[in-house]
Amino acid sequence: MADERAFFSVLVSWLMAQLIKFVLAKVKSGDFFSGRALKTGGMPSAHAALVGSLCFCAGIFNGTTSIEFLTTLVLAGIVSYDAMHMRAEFHRQGLLLKEVAVKTLGKEYVDKRCPNMNEFQGHEMVEVVAGLALGVVVSAIVLNL
Repeated sequence: MADERAFFSVLVSWLMAQLIKFVLAKVKSGDFFSGRALKTGGMPSAHAALVGSLCFCAGIFNGTTSIEFLTTLVLAGIVSYDAMHMRAEFHRQGLLLKEVAVKTLGKEYVDKRCPNMNEFQGHEMVEVVAGLALGVVVSAIVLNL
């Protein structure tokens, strides 16, 4: 019984984060399919919601001193760090690569071949924290705590 509720909790947390992204895209641009709704990054982080939910469930079902909780806590830290820092670094490297490509291949060619290269694909800290919080809250509701 606990495994099914934990699985459902994680799934619902991830889906809620994605739904919120669609709603925010609709509010900001008037279109569900524009903006950040179908791209990485954005508010809230769906990856953070997923690992936040997973960590919360591991703590509830196995205790906060269990290896399962520790494992999911470390995973949540890695995912959160990656979302905020590693993708930001990839973005900076991509911009530099685009600058070199524009100089060697021309702006029109690069813009045609890589139209989204200027878009940031990572998360701001508030987006990750919101995702983690969403995962915990949704899990608490699903588990009836």
